[in-house]
This record gives sequence, structure tokens and C-alpha cells, in this order.
Amino acid sequence: MTCTLLCGTVKLNFYETVALFNAINSTKLPQQIAPKKMAVNMSYELRKTTVAPTLVHHAKSDFQDIEIYEHPDYGHQLVIDGDLQISTSDLAYQVSMSAPLIGQLPEQAQVAILGGGDGGVLNQLLQHHDLGHIDLAKAIMIDIDASVIDLCQKHLPVLNDKIATHPRGEIIVGDAFGFLAEQEKCLDAVIYDLTMTPVNANLSQETFTEQTISQIAKSLKPSGVLSMQVCGLQENDPALAKQAALLQQLVPRCCEEYFEQAQTQAVIIPSFEMPWLFQSALYPKH
Repeated sequence: MTCTLLCGTVKLNFYETVALFNAINSTKLPQQIAPKKMAVNMSYELRKTTVAPTLVHHAKSDFQDIEIYEHPDYGHQLVIDGDLQISTSDLAYQVSMSAPLIGQLPEQAQVAILGGGDGGVLNQLLQHHDLGHIDLAKAIMIDIDASVIDLCQKHLPVLNDKIATHPRGEIIVGDAFGFLAEQEKCLDAVIYDLTMTPVNANLSQETFTEQTISQIAKSLKPSGVLSMQVCGLQENDPALAKQAALLQQLVPRCCEEYFEQAQTQAVIIPSFEMPWLFQSALYPKH
């Protein structure tokens, strides 16, 4: 694995890279190397695992089919409707989602996480708060499925051990889009941790993407920050590959339309076994 930082290029194996992310998480970062000024590009020959995970728990909620697996390489995994969501190995995902906020938030920031019922992103923000990287008034996670939240706290606690008791965290079981529609220039940051597939079958991908990003922009204060996951970059399924190719064009274009600054970043997520595209944007155009 090769990591390219502002200071140069170093070769890291998988475990050294995990150690790097742990170091970022556990050290109070000096301003000159804060993540907002860090470009990380990780590339290596992906190892496709052939080991089958073991089913730990299966449940059907009012909204979706939920499975928890234990994988010998990637740890406990959340699978929804047959689609892998996250594994306990995937610290890189939480770091990628939270890093754009560091150095950009005011004191006593109000942050909303749309989706993210596994609790990993909320947990990461609360850890950044405790380490002094950001100052939170409240970080609110809004997810529609209480079963996902409960099962992940039970089976994937390494991802979310702070979220139930931390005074700066809040969990709302409800519609994230409904919550967002009630905000107008209220939030300092929004982290979008939902699917990019349109929730309404009558909406095209183009309309859904533009409506989502424009609504997020409206919810943010003038100095606001957006951070979002977008799609995988090496999908084997033809339908997913087609959607990913469209999203790679749509999301940056919409962010450039509704924000003053926008940036994309591809990061390897271990259990996804492919690069994953993340998008961030600053300063909504109100």
C-alpha cells in the first residue's frame, strides 16, 4: 500500500495503514497537519477474500432484512437486504466521513448524520470531540430503523461504544429526509450516510441527487460543511457499475452548483475490497 501525504510518499502494509488511522484518531492534531490539509491516496493490489463469514443474527424489521455476520478477516459485519454496509475492520470509512469537518467547524457545532444506523460515524465524531479536534454542541444521528441501531450496538460495539451515553450525542429514530426538511441554515455540518439509490421509485437518479444535495445546502449555515459517501469504484455488477459511473459525474457537479468548494476522494475500505468514493463540500451558496 502506498500513502501519499503532503510531506511525500511512504509504503505501508495493511496493518501499518490501520495504525496510521489509529494515530490520527488518538492524537491531538497540530493545525498544520489537520485532515482538511491532508491528501491521502491509498492504492494497492486488492486481496479478494474467499473465506465465507458466519451468520450470527438474522432479523426482519419493518423496513428491511438485517443480517449480522462474523468474518475471520474483517470482523463483525452489518448486511442489509443482502448488501454489505460496514465491518468492524473499516475504520477508514468513519475517518473519511468525519475528516472534512476537522478544522472547519465553529465552537459548539451542530452536526447531523443522515442514516448511519451502525453508529460508527457518530462514534467517530464523539471521539474527535473528546480529543479536542472539534467542539460539538450536539451530533445527531437520524436513522429510520431502530432494529439496525440496536443490533449494531449489541454485535458491533467496537464501532459505536460511545453513542448511547455520550452527552454530546443524540439518536433520533425517524426519517432523515423529514428531519432535513425542517432545518434551514441551522446546521454547521451534515454527513450523508445513506444510500444514493433514490428512495422514491418515481425519482430519477439525477433528480434525487440534485434534490438531496440542494436540501442539504439549504439546511447549512453559510460556513457549513457537507461530507458524504457516494459509491464503489470497481463494481462487478453491471447495474451497480452503471449507477456508479453516473454518480461520479452527478455528485461533484451538484456540489459545485450548490457549494463554493467541493472535493472528491477515493479511499480503500477493507471489507468492501474496492476503492470507495467520498465527497465533501464547503460554504453553501444560499
